[in-house]
Amino acid sequence: MDNLDPDTIPASPPPAGQTSNLVNPHTLQPYVITTVVICLVCVIIAIAVRTFVKAHILKRVQWEDYALIFSGTAFSAWCGVIITAGNAGQGRHIWDVSLSGVQRFALLQNILEILYGPIMFPAKLCVLLQMMRLFTGTKKDSVYWSIQALIWTNLLFYVSIFFSFVFACRPRAKLQNPELPGTCISTNGSIFATSIINIVSDFSILLLPVYAVWKLQLPVKRKLAIAALFGTGLFACMSSVIRLVYTVRFFRSSDVTYNVDPVGMWGTAEFTTVMLAAAFPTIPRLWQWLREKKESSSDSYTYQPKTKPSLPKRNTKADEETGRPWDGYVSRTSMLSDRYIKLEELPRTHHTNSRIESLPDRLQRGALGSAENPDDFDADCQKGIKKTVRLDTTYSATEQAKVPQQAGE
Repeated sequence: MDNLDPDTIPASPPPAGQTSNLVNPHTLQPYVITTVVICLVCVIIAIAVRTFVKAHILKRVQWEDYALIFSGTAFSAWCGVIITAGNAGQGRHIWDVSLSGVQRFALLQNILEILYGPIMFPAKLCVLLQMMRLFTGTKKDSVYWSIQALIWTNLLFYVSIFFSFVFACRPRAKLQNPELPGTCISTNGSIFATSIINIVSDFSILLLPVYAVWKLQLPVKRKLAIAALFGTGLFACMSSVIRLVYTVRFFRSSDVTYNVDPVGMWGTAEFTTVMLAAAFPTIPRLWQWLREKKESSSDSYTYQPKTKPSLPKRNTKADEETGRPWDGYVSRTSMLSDRYIKLEELPRTHHTNSRIESLPDRLQRGALGSAENPDDFDADCQKGIKKTVRLDTTYSATEQAKVPQQAGE
């Protein structure tokens, strides 16, 4: 027996009608890789969006943001370990796995169990702290104490199962070689308890924001919109229930390497949905920021001519024939009509002591002041939006003679 190669010995004899295949056996590894890649991409995008909104847009990074980043980092390690476990034999029937493969599988499976708490608790902590800031503020009402109870209960539970998996065997080498001296505890109870506690915790986290939102003085439509942001936790509840079903099937089966894969895949989905629930409430703020950026970029265009337009020469003869000196002259205002406010044609006015003396077709007594009291008109102009407009006016020689001389000239 000492001369036998553990890489060529099946870990278990095949059932009747089956043969061992250590070279190219049937495996669930492609499904595991697909699940892991999709979930990891979703988690990375969700955490990146939340971090961008909190750090760049809101400029307020809080404890729950660091907790979610830590959870995502641990989840990346989970994804790497579960794929490595598939290469060691996880996802194959146990009679298609070598003895050495089962030993590596047992060690990697224990590492996955250890990682479960450091992934799940920070993610749930992020959701709970976010709910507490949103629904309680400085008040310590029933919602506040419910959130506090969930935080501390989950903390104690996940810390307990973390150490139970770390010290499952003493020494740890006994995980791979049960014939070594030492002691091991059964982790089946911890795995089953983890599934039950997760279901209770997930449903509590799902229902708590619904209760908190319904207490707010908001329209029903607004309440439903806010509750929907946290409604993604429903998928976490579904994943927990399905994971429990496959966990029970795993306990009742002797084909552990094959039946543990669905448990791992639904555990991966459970992690993903909890982290998505933590990141989704920041998506409306990102969408608002993108719309504001789009509007500001469309309004920032201004026309600036490269060269100053030249004025055409005056047509003095046309002035004399028409009797309107401005017909023979194109003013700067008309040349730059796209840059200046278009003015209606106003009657000509003259000034005395630099004040408006008469605008007979514009002024109405009691409305915009009066010609006798120009200060009233100036005061009324203060009530509106004043814009500075430059108007060039040119008179012909004959017309200039008709313009009254300014006082003091």
